[in-house]
Amino acid sequence: MSLPYSVQAPSDFVDRHPERIDQWKNLVRTDPRRAVRVLTLSGVNSETIDGDTPVDTQYVIAQLRIVSKEAKGDHWKALVNAGVIGALCKCALNFQAAVMLREDTGVPRAEVENVAKQMFASYFHPLEIICNAVVSGSLPPTATEKKTVEEMKKYWSSIMQRVWSEPGYTLEPTPREVRVIERVVIAQNLVRLSLFDPSFYEIILKPSDLTLAVLFRYWMHSTAVADSRLNLMVLLPLLEPPYPQHLKEYFEQHPPPDMHALLPRILLGASKTAGSEKKKRTPGQAADAILSATASHLEKLGLEDVTYEYNFFHALLNHSEKENRAFVRAAFKSSSLWAANAQVMRRSAAAKSQLGDGVYMGALMTYSTVIHVVEQDGKEFIDALVSSWMSTGLFDAVEDTVDVLMKAPRGPMLLTSIIAALDRWIPQLSAKTRRLMRSQLPRPRLIKSLLAPGFIRGEEDRERLDNDYADLVARGMGSSPQNSMWTQGAWQMLEQVSSKVEEPGDCARRGCEKKVDAEGRPEQACHMCKITKYCSIGCLEKDMAEHGHICGWVHFLEDIRKQNATKEESAPASEGEVSRQLGGLTLSDLD
Repeated sequence: MSLPYSVQAPSDFVDRHPERIDQWKNLVRTDPRRAVRVLTLSGVNSETIDGDTPVDTQYVIAQLRIVSKEAKGDHWKALVNAGVIGALCKCALNFQAAVMLREDTGVPRAEVENVAKQMFASYFHPLEIICNAVVSGSLPPTATEKKTVEEMKKYWSSIMQRVWSEPGYTLEPTPREVRVIERVVIAQNLVRLSLFDPSFYEIILKPSDLTLAVLFRYWMHSTAVADSRLNLMVLLPLLEPPYPQHLKEYFEQHPPPDMHALLPRILLGASKTAGSEKKKRTPGQAADAILSATASHLEKLGLEDVTYEYNFFHALLNHSEKENRAFVRAAFKSSSLWAANAQVMRRSAAAKSQLGDGVYMGALMTYSTVIHVVEQDGKEFIDALVSSWMSTGLFDAVEDTVDVLMKAPRGPMLLTSIIAALDRWIPQLSAKTRRLMRSQLPRPRLIKSLLAPGFIRGEEDRERLDNDYADLVARGMGSSPQNSMWTQGAWQMLEQVSSKVEEPGDCARRGCEKKVDAEGRPEQACHMCKITKYCSIGCLEKDMAEHGHICGWVHFLEDIRKQNATKEESAPASEGEVSRQLGGLTLSDLD
């Protein structure tokens, strides 16, 4: 049999001591000072004036967990007046967990280690009891809650120092029900304590306090909705207001530190690896770890919580532009982040809901947000970003979700900005990345989807397109996101990018790297348009389902390519030209 000392007792141990259970069930409620004295014991052989020993700690803790859930009751109020909060804080600072074995059991070390992994951290139960009390306490706060806050202020930073220095198994993924609760309890305490008294933030915003680092580390290792969201509830408003109402009023009088001081204290949570070795990470390694955590959360969490993750990522990215360039640069190279982002696009589009549409735009904006940022770092990082986008299926994700994109208020506008950036960056790309981009193009099905909304079915459509064109010419990037010219621009830019990464003689089938005239093979062209050429009959046949989307438009698209080649610096004019060339065409022309 095994049991941890001064933290928790297995049920079989407690069940065999029913008399002590009954004794402490009564004493905790009738003699709170005696219960508090037990919590202050230190050392295996210590004893209170009542003759109680550290063995009694287990029974006191068990009863406090029950009583604390009724913090408005007289029993808990009496315990607080007797000093239980300070005693519990000291327990959180001093408790040690141990696996105790019968003599000569010969239990292997690995088995002992496994038992230890199933246990809560030594400081968890005191914090859990306090959490029970503050969650079930009164709002507005009574004298009991106010006294709790004042006692917690005295010990909070010291407790955070211990939690930071001794994470134990709290960062492990299993057992999930234990680890998740451990990673929630501090944030839950903080949220409630600050509701009682917003000035509690004076403590956590002191330069020496480690709360923000602890919560950020917990977020990085979160495996469920609870430990992800609750830790972000504290961190996100500090990075990206608005604050909750009670904190808004407080911060108006007591502004938090500026981001130059605050961000490093949050990111400190990524500075060490988990486990017993706790190796220190370089800034680049820390950034990679944060991005890996972000990607994992995007993949595993539900869409509602993915919204929190995107808000947090964008806030980190925004502030890191000035304060932590290593994080920004790591984001450009993070294949895991961009793969997860593409997955979210598909998942949110498939939801067919208002929530899904909002998350979809968050994913699309994640691509567009980094455009201006990467250009500050130059060629090397532009190449890394484009390589990440292409290798993780940016075009595949857009093509698979284009119906949702087209209906989104800013969808075509954002897509145009993304493709325009790719077009702008092509001269700076390495040969390897250009080949990678070429392997993802052309996109006949996507082109068709973007072309279709521009067809003119009558005078009303013609007038609308003329008005949209005039608005774009007059306002440029300030034009309305609903302007149909953004859709025109998207397919035009996509065609332009395709033409720029192609080389003479390339096979027209996406992904084929052979030439149409390689090894003396006869040139194979589509028998309908006579223009689209392949390296072999096999490629031609494989590509017919794709090429068929735009076969009837190949001559038109070829003309547009030529126009773009000669008028590349006058995009608005060419967009207007295209909109007029679409006049008189119908949807049936694509069949």
